[in-house]
Amino acid sequence: MKRADVERYIGEIEFLFAQAMKRIWVREHHELRELEVTLPQFAALMAISFKDGCMMRELAEELSLALGTVTGIIDRLVRAGLVKRYRDEKDRRIVRVRLTQVGEELVRNIKEMRRNHYISIFEKMDEEDVRALVESLRKFLLVVVGE
Repeated sequence: MKRADVERYIGEIEFLFAQAMKRIWVREHHELRELEVTLPQFAALMAISFKDGCMMRELAEELSLALGTVTGIIDRLVRAGLVKRYRDEKDRRIVRVRLTQVGEELVRNIKEMRRNHYISIFEKMDEEDVRALVESLRKFLLVVVGE
């Protein structure tokens, strides 16, 4: 697509992305608040859930946060019994974090809440529109990743 053509859509795309994400995050924030989990804690829990134990440095990079900030988040999650710290067996200097059983259950509940939220949104759309949205987002992501 030519730059001039792209420029016609930029404002609307930015607005639509921002509005959609804002409305999704507002609902998720409300649901997380009921579970006594903050958005940064939620992001950390989700990132940890995709790995079987992750290093603090990796988690900081994944979340694009300073290591000290992530340490504070993890401290609170440890106190809440949602994650545990442990030393790497091969290199005792490395500290890793892993979800506890309670943390795993909470993540499952959060994922289910999110899934139900998305279902309630997409049930209001035609299947063809949802399929087109998925395909467009897939193409968009391939371009973004390829940059």
